Amino acid sequence: MRIIPALIATLRDSDRNVRKSAIEGLRKVADARVVPALLKALRDSDRNVHESIIEALGQVGDVRAVPALLEALRDSDQNIRESAIGALGQVGDAQTTPALLEALRDSDPDVRRAATYILGQIGDARAVPALLEALRDSDPDVPRAAIKALGQVGDVQAIPALLEALHDSGWNIRESAIEALGEVGDVQAAPALLEALRDSDGYVRSITAHALGQIGDARAVPALLEALRDSDPDMPRAAIEALGQIGDAQAVPALLKALQNHDTYVWSSAEEASGKFSTACPCSKSNPCRPTTSCFNRRKPAGRSHCSRKASHERRTLDQRHPGRPARARRTQRR
Repeated sequence: MRIIPALIATLRDSDRNVRKSAIEGLRKVADARVVPALLKALRDSDRNVHESIIEALGQVGDVRAVPALLEALRDSDQNIRESAIGALGQVGDAQTTPALLEALRDSDPDVRRAATYILGQIGDARAVPALLEALRDSDPDVPRAAIKALGQVGDVQAIPALLEALHDSGWNIRESAIEALGEVGDVQAAPALLEALRDSDGYVRSITAHALGQIGDARAVPALLEALRDSDPDMPRAAIEALGQIGDAQAVPALLKALQNHDTYVWSSAEEASGKFSTACPCSKSNPCRPTTSCFNRRKPAGRSHCSRKASHERRTLDQRHPGRPARARRTQRR
């Protein structure tokens, strides 16, 4: 690009606003050829310009910037340190883990929180002990960030601490712990999550259903089937999606029933869930097919096939039966 040399030359302009505009231009270009010029420009004495360069190096994402970004972690300016952490996360190199672990002990809580977030993105299991320690941080936002990071890393050694966090007095900590346990995906978390499925808060119950679906333990199926009758409007959909992820045949009758639901969200979730596993069609045990509404419509004249391979008549009937359902939903049903 011809613009790159012009932008690089502008990095030496005497006006800091012009230099910042040039840096922004190079950031948008995100071409590895600009890295040497940006590294050289880090000598700029203006702190705002310096911070902009660090952010641009992160956007480019070239590993050649890592040594300079690690050096910036020792800067006296909290904003520079925080920007350097964000840039290291964009580069995504595991060699930065030790320095980020050191940043977890930074005096500024925003820097600690940023380091926690990036360690989760990188996903290096070496960070787990330090992230577990961060659960006791005095700043209320750092423990929540640490829980999220532990879920992203996905190491089972975090499970005991995440299970303990389910009983925290802070609702945001409990919700983050549920989501993290789902991301880790280990069955040893299932009993505690089944207990959380009875939480008084509807949102907590719905994210718990999602986590149980991620784990995929069939022991959750009876509780999820019961959750289909939950009074919270979001819960049936969450339970259906979880049942689809688990893929246990116990759920088939409930999914087929949900395909008749007049709530578009519930209906579409059931349609998606039914496509995630194959089972025996209730119409004929010897004729396996994907469970769909056409399988559910069994009250047809004898001898007519009700399996999805030969169900055009039933699909037309469904459209006539639910004329108010959005056309997009009807098209989904006919796939």
